[in-house]
Amino acid sequence: MCMQHEDDYCPYIIKSNRMNKEKFIVPLSEVGINDIEWVGGKNASLGEMIQHLTKLGINIPDGLVITVHAYKHFLSSGNLEPVIKKYIQEIDFNNLESLRKGGKKIRQMIRNTAFPGTCFACNSGIPCAL
Repeated sequence: MCMQHEDDYCPYIIKSNRMNKEKFIVPLSEVGINDIEWVGGKNASLGEMIQHLTKLGINIPDGLVITVHAYKHFLSSGNLEPVIKKYIQEIDFNNLESLRKGGKKIRQMIRNTAFPGTCFACNSGIPCAL
């Protein structure tokens, strides 16, 4: 059960009967190669492995995927996108030190940004972001 919602339904996590591309978290076992734009290539590949290799007796642990929609929501809620674009424009791509410093600034900004007041982790065993 979700820590934030009374019943077993949470609008931020996918369950097999509620496939929706606007969810924030989905089980790896429910994604596949057709979901690359939604969950990224590594997660789509892991989902494929779980779906196909488990049937052959190869145990692959399930997990959770934070979707592209969740990432975009995080960037938007923290107003990070314009700042990231500004930092990228300042990078001299022919200079490794400039690339290193620009990447470091962006990573630090993302790490220092608080999660929005949205339940990212319902039903996952991860503490809610609230």
